[in-house]
Amino acid sequence: MRFSQAIEGTGLLDRKAPSLLELSTRFLGWVKSAALAAETRKYYANGWRLLFSRTIAGMRLDHITKDQVEALRFGRSTANENRALRTLRLMLHKGEEWNLLIKVPKFKLWPEQGRKLRLDDDAEQKLLDAAKSCNWKPPMFELFREVIILARDTGMRGMRNGRELYRIREENLDWNNRIIFVPDSKTVGGRRIPMRDRAYEVLRARAAGKGRGMAVSFRSFTEWSF
Repeated sequence: MRFSQAIEGTGLLDRKAPSLLELSTRFLGWVKSAALAAETRKYYANGWRLLFSRTIAGMRLDHITKDQVEALRFGRSTANENRALRTLRLMLHKGEEWNLLIKVPKFKLWPEQGRKLRLDDDAEQKLLDAAKSCNWKPPMFELFREVIILARDTGMRGMRNGRELYRIREENLDWNNRIIFVPDSKTVGGRRIPMRDRAYEVLRARAAGKGRGMAVSFRSFTEWSF
């Protein structure tokens, strides 16, 4: 089989396997050109940034073992550790696919703990009290208060990825049925969100005077001056 692969030019032959650093150029080029979401590209780019600072980056692909991978530490958080490990795993599998490696070592990711903090009445009041102590200008404080209300009463996200809350447009709001339509939701069930009373009042005020195709103006806090 090895002789047949050599004749066809598809086998590993006896050439030396490249290092992880050498593989990174081709891998990052693939990440950039592949049909991946922008957030996924960013995820793997940051994963490689973590790997680049470790000794494993200079190791040949065929010298990377399970024990060496499991001894890696990247600090900060478990999610950070797994970002690097997922990136490494994909890089090794791409190396195998590109006939640069015979076998990918198997290794496990670190168990991640889910979020346990709930935004209840007490947490909401603490956030508002903290915001008051910052001496923000009234428009800034009011924006913060409304974002907290919508984040809590609708479950929509905005501060982290800007895909839902900050992209609400007037045509996405069904006033008669009190429904918010979220075009970019990852799940079918998340595309139609009911408006509770507080959310309805906030959105009505924000949408006042805005025509179809106009955003409801939940901009990032960084666009405001303190």
